[in-house]
Amino acid sequence: MAYNLVYAQNIMWLDGVILLPLVLWQVDKLVFRHSMVPLILLLALLILANFYVGYMICLFSALYLCWLLAQQKTPGKDWMQALGRLIVCGAVAALVSGFLLLPAILDAQGTKGGLFEAFLGGFNYQLRMLPSRFTFAPFLWEEIEAGAPNVYCGCLALVLG
Repeated sequence: MAYNLVYAQNIMWLDGVILLPLVLWQVDKLVFRHSMVPLILLLALLILANFYVGYMICLFSALYLCWLLAQQKTPGKDWMQALGRLIVCGAVAALVSGFLLLPAILDAQGTKGGLFEAFLGGFNYQLRMLPSRFTFAPFLWEEIEAGAPNVYCGCLALVLG
């Protein structure tokens, strides 16, 4: 919920929130009915709409699939088959969206964040300030522009849960 509050002013990041339940529903169908095409189409749509959020939802889908298989007490061979199908769905979705994804990646190489320079340059955020980010609405735009992590109040619930 905090993610929605923080990004309410910039709705381009909310398409993943809207499509996430549909993706998880299709992951369920992937496990129980081996239906791959709807999941491929949804993941391709997510990647086309916003590849920053799209790849994170692809990773979350893998975590959800593992949780789902663990809840069903699925044997190891079936785990590998289900994970393989999910990886194929993600790869095909990335290939389908490649006509937009590849030029965007190539163009981003010439920008400020090209070749992961932000990661290679070190941290520009004081870790002692991190606990203050676990409160409700710790959003300061100036800090975000300076490179501070945008941590949400939901993280405290995750740590305590």
